[in-house]
Amino acid sequence: MICRGCKEGEIELLMDFCNQPIVHNLLNSTSSCFPSYPLEIGVCTACGLLQIIRPISASKLYEKYFTLSSWKNQPHVDRLIWLIQNLVGIGYQDSICEIGCNDGSFLESLKKAGYQAAYGIEPTSDAWSEAANRGLDVEQGFFHLQKASEIVDNRGRPKMVVSRQVLEHIDDLDEFMLGISELLEKGDTLLIEIPDSRTNVNLLDFAFWEEHVNYFTESTSRMLLERHGFLVAFSEQIVFSGNTLVLLAVKVGRPDRTMGKGLSQEVGREIFRARRLRKLWPEFRMRYRSYLEKVSDRSGNIGIFGCGARSSTIANFVGIDDYVECYIDDQIEKQG
Repeated sequence: MICRGCKEGEIELLMDFCNQPIVHNLLNSTSSCFPSYPLEIGVCTACGLLQIIRPISASKLYEKYFTLSSWKNQPHVDRLIWLIQNLVGIGYQDSICEIGCNDGSFLESLKKAGYQAAYGIEPTSDAWSEAANRGLDVEQGFFHLQKASEIVDNRGRPKMVVSRQVLEHIDDLDEFMLGISELLEKGDTLLIEIPDSRTNVNLLDFAFWEEHVNYFTESTSRMLLERHGFLVAFSEQIVFSGNTLVLLAVKVGRPDRTMGKGLSQEVGREIFRARRLRKLWPEFRMRYRSYLEKVSDRSGNIGIFGCGARSSTIANFVGIDDYVECYIDDQIEKQG
């Protein structure tokens, strides 16, 4: 299997979590049947990108998406607006295209800040419908090179592209990045927000999620962007859903596969840390189960507060259903 990031390296299998359900496909009863899919984690031996080896089809994952952006507290949005105003330097009359805009909550923030020409693209029907009901300019559909060409033909080129918490979901990174490159002129800016997967590799966070098919660090994200003609001009780490990377990248040229190779020392560190996950997973799982067994023996059945996607996957990976009585979550869609 070839890496979806660099398109050159072989993927080395690290962990096989066997067949797993789609955690957003909630059941109406415990007796309901559900499909499951292979979930294998690997690392590219050429660029160090940590990734799911066989992603589930996007059409199965994103037909509907009940976790809308406005449901989450996003305290860093004001910071993102400040970066756009003070570091990017585009005018309030310039257009901004947000790819994967969900329910349009960030588009609303852009418009409140004065960027009235902001518009978005969103594949999921429920999130798009919510954005449309808010009166926002949002197209429904997946983003790819052809879609980018249609946007240029119909709207012209935006001065900036925003993609927040999207790149980690993309199984065809080349097609996605070629589309972004098609949208932007040389010298224009891309704002990327992605989970910082140094949390996974450095803090032994094994809560992989079938929707997050790519696990970027700052190093591997820079390599991807450079291969597609973008130079990272600014980066910072913020606290949101764990740790998140914010990158501002300027288009400096056309996609070039000879670029973005990364220093061998950097790549070596990425691979070393990924292999450490494989080495420590069996002990982590054993200690996790041992702890819950002791708590269960002492206090009885256990309730888990918070039924997020990643807390659900780690529960399935470790196999704790024999210790847990229930989950407690304030999101209505998950209750029942």
